This record gives sequence, C-alpha cells and structure tokens, in this order.
Amino acid sequence: MYCYGSKLRTDYMTLRDVAEKLEVSLNDISSAVGIPKSTVSHYLDGDYTKPEKLDSISRYLNSREFYSGYSFMPTREFAEFLNKKVLTIFSQKMKQKEIAKAIGMSTQELSKLKKSPKISGKTQKLNVVEQYNILEHFYDMCIGEDGFIPDEYKSLRIELSKYVHKYDVYEIKNSFASLLNSVVDNGFRTQLFIVLKNVCGIQDSKDFNKILHDDEFIMDIEKRYHIIYELDRKIGSFSSVLHKKFKFILTALDFDEEELLNEDFRQIDFTITPLYKYPDIIRRVILDHFYAFVGDAEYFLINRYEKDFFERDYIHYLNIQDELYRINMVEKYHTLSVNDKVSVCKELADKISEHIKQTAAEITPLKAEFDENGKLVINRDYIYCRKLSDINDIIEIVNRIGPLENVRTNLKKVPIDDEYPFENRSNYLNLLSDDLYYDKSIEEIFDKKLEFDAMDWNLWGLFTQALYIRCSINDIYKHIVKLKNVKKHDFSITP
Repeated sequence: MYCYGSKLRTDYMTLRDVAEKLEVSLNDISSAVGIPKSTVSHYLDGDYTKPEKLDSISRYLNSREFYSGYSFMPTREFAEFLNKKVLTIFSQKMKQKEIAKAIGMSTQELSKLKKSPKISGKTQKLNVVEQYNILEHFYDMCIGEDGFIPDEYKSLRIELSKYVHKYDVYEIKNSFASLLNSVVDNGFRTQLFIVLKNVCGIQDSKDFNKILHDDEFIMDIEKRYHIIYELDRKIGSFSSVLHKKFKFILTALDFDEEELLNEDFRQIDFTITPLYKYPDIIRRVILDHFYAFVGDAEYFLINRYEKDFFERDYIHYLNIQDELYRINMVEKYHTLSVNDKVSVCKELADKISEHIKQTAAEITPLKAEFDENGKLVINRDYIYCRKLSDINDIIEIVNRIGPLENVRTNLKKVPIDDEYPFENRSNYLNLLSDDLYYDKSIEEIFDKKLEFDAMDWNLWGLFTQALYIRCSINDIYKHIVKLKNVKKHDFSITP
C-alpha cells in the first residue's frame, strides 16, 4: 500500500502505469530521488532490491498526484476542463492575452494548452502544482475590483472551490503527516493506529510508518477530516492541546461556499471584514491608515506567511486581546482632564527615553517607503515606521476635525488627493480579509479608534513605540486608573 484515496489509480496498475498517468518521466524520478534511470525503470516494474528506494519513488509519485487538496488531472483532461468550464466564461470579458498574463502563462502556452484535447503528440504539460496555481488564479479572478462577485462568475467560483480547497486549514492540505506525528508525540500512537486502521484499512506498521512520513499518502480530503474527527472523539478528552487543535481544524467543515455566496452582503474573498458597515469615506480613511487600525503590523506582514494556520490563528487571538487591553487603557485615559492627559503622555515618553538609554534600543524613524506602484515595501525595518507614520497622519486630521467618526460630516478638512493608488487600498483589504475574519472584537476596536481624539492617538503612538522597544506599559495603566479614580476633572478645555 503506497497511497490511499487516489482518483487516478486502480488496484491493477503498476508504478510504471501510475508514472505514465501522472506524465512523470524516468528523468523526473531519477533527478528527484537520486537513482539512475535504469534502476528507476526496474523499480517501476516491481523489480527492486531495496524497499527504501521504492518508498522514495512512491512518495515522489504521490507528491506529483496530490497538492494542497487538489488531485492531478492528465493534461488533456485538465485542458478540456478549462475550455468547457472556465475559459468560456472569462473569454466573454477578457482577451486571451489578458487571461494568460493573469494566470502566469504566455499567450502561446495558453493557446497550446487550449488545443491539447484536440491534437495528438506533445501538449503543454502541467504538473499538479502548476495546475493548482492556475485554478487558484481563476478562483481569485472571479471577484471584481469592487469586492463583489458578478452573477456570471458565481457558479464558476463554487465549482473552482471544489478544486482549490481555499478554506481548508494548512495541516489538512499540506502538512497532514506532521499533524499525525504531533498525535504520536503526545503519546497516542496506539489510538492513531486504530483510527487509521478503521478509516483507511491499514493493516501493519509498515503502512502506518508510510503515512507518518508522507504528507500525500492519504489523498482523500474528506478522509483526512474523518481521521481528525475520530481522533478528537477518542483522545480529545485526554489532551486539551490536541482537542483545541482538532476543533479548530474541524471548523473548516462548516464552511459552505455556495451557501455563503447566496447571502446578501458585500463580499471580499468570501470573508466579511469589519469594514462592511462603514460608509466609503470611513473605509478609505481606515485603509489609507491601515497599520494604525489593524494592530500588530509585524504579524500581518511577516508572521502570516511564516507560521502554520493554527499558530497564526492563535497569535491573531493574542494580538486582539492585547489590542483590546490597550483600547481599555485609552478609554480610561479619555476620561482624564487635558492636563492629566499631557502628564500621562510625558511620563510614558520619559519611560521610553529611559528604557532606550538603559538598553540601547532604537526607535525606527517615522518614515515609510513605497514602490513605484504605490505599494508599501514589505520590509521588517519599515513595518513600525508605517504604523507610527499612519498615527501621525491621523493626529493631523483629528486635530482639524475631531474624532475620525466626524469624517462623515466634515469632509472639507480631510485631505483627499489620492496620495496612494486604489490598488494599495485593495492590497490592504485583502490582507484584512485574509486574517481578520469577521470578529466582534475587531469591530469594537475599529469603533473605539474612530472615537479617539488627538490626545488619545498621541498616547496610542507612544504605546506603539513602547511595545516596539519592549518597554512595559502596565505602570502607565495603573497611573491612569489612579488619576481617574481619585480626581474630579474639568472637561471644559478640549485638546
């Protein structure tokens, strides 16, 4: 047994048959596993002397058949699918040159691929990763620039969702063996073996070990979820860590793209963002000052690409809790008199200066860099620059019009000169919808920040600097609470 749940293989196929079906050459296998072509040929026919080399070949073939939840289609079949299901829709509004560029192909390559079902001989062959990427591009292209999905693309979007598995978690799609190994590492090897035996029919330790070493061994996504479900039933009560992980993974089963598509609300990549309820001008201000609103900019631009889905979600949760904690601090600060507000900011600024002297920490200058297209240069050295720069820009606006919620009625004093192209806002909106899935806490944070006055934003900027150099702000919180509780304030003077 070298795989489970393949859509291409039958019980009567040899590995040579499988390689041919997957359009994998002897050269491909030889280069990938480091075995001479002549040896590969013998192994494919079942003539082998070292089982471990046969396992290496089998794992490679599995990786050519299954990727990120998607199963390989022979090129002619893939081309026929594109012609009938996809290109007929997009070609109504886009030229072939535009389509080719959007999916990362040349016009000639796309033309050759389109003709593949009708001609004999060589075709524009695509491996499983290339096929997946093309379908993912088309899936994303179904969304218009305004964030809506046009009616003519809705059915296609639903169809493509069955192939790209966009919302299945990383461990299910790309790191299933690692997930199962974490079960073993937590002491539940026997329970895992029993579940795999019941779900997949494995009979011995050899197949069990293959599954633990091959992310593509189990190619049926539904079976992968079934395994996690059964594991949670069997061991979830004995391990809170695994139970939380399992429950998080299983939430993806509740996602129904077709059901969501039929809902009557604005959609940004099928994720409701906290921006949906605000008028256009408020959304614009938030997107133009993205990092002042979303919290930990470093998380959004770096950690979101480096960590697995479960870990990112947990970090996201912690960031939200930290953000709410600071929001609470600012709300209490908001009730202080102007003199006390100034005093608190001065004290925090002094703490930051003292911390810098003691630790030789550096605060990045308030400077941002954009590329020629107006998009933020994603560089660790500039992340907090952009955040502090955003806060400074907001302070200038709020000084003129009061809290940002006043933007609705006082537009004349807000600079609107399209400093950034719309694509820049669109890019931020995608970041927002990818990781800030709809959450009442996020909505609360946005609402509160729209109520901040200039002094509140000034304190928020100091918080950002303090956190950046790892200077504690807890003493400031205690100081604010003390001022709030022991004094009566005159609010006749506004900042």
